[in-house]
Amino acid sequence: MDDELLKLECLKMARETVHYGADLTTEAQRLFDFLKGRGQTAEPDNERPFKDYKPE
Repeated sequence: MDDELLKLECLKMARETVHYGADLTTEAQRLFDFLKGRGQTAEPDNERPFKDYKPE
């Protein structure tokens, strides 16, 4: 997906989660970075959230 199109989709998603103003752009940037794989660090298994979750 083109980055510009992805940015627009991130803005839409941020708006749907009731973010406005500066919060809207911050949330959209956070979503964009997550989807592009930026700012993610490898966590050891013992620090991962939902580690013990087992689907029924």
